Amino acid sequence: EIMDNKINFEAAMENLNKTVKILQKGGLSTDEMMDVFKEGTDAAKQCLSILRETENDMNDISLEIEKLIREEDNRKDDRGINSTKAETD
Repeated sequence: EIMDNKINFEAAMENLNKTVKILQKGGLSTDEMMDVFKEGTDAAKQCLSILRETENDMNDISLEIEKLIREEDNRKDDRGINSTKAETD
């Protein structure tokens, strides 16, 4: 899923960059400009959606890591490892 997001994000960014270049170049009719602008807006929305999804995935992973660390600390506490280490520090 992460690789799919990367490919989709890169494709959306490429589309966004293309639309920006087209709009900067000018020479479009109002209708053409609006069509290109809409394409750029759609690409920007897609990028934002992928970034938000990736951020949520990263937060989920961070929470899972924190949970695993707490569980390991609790196991060490249950075995008296942390209290012994604290006494020697």
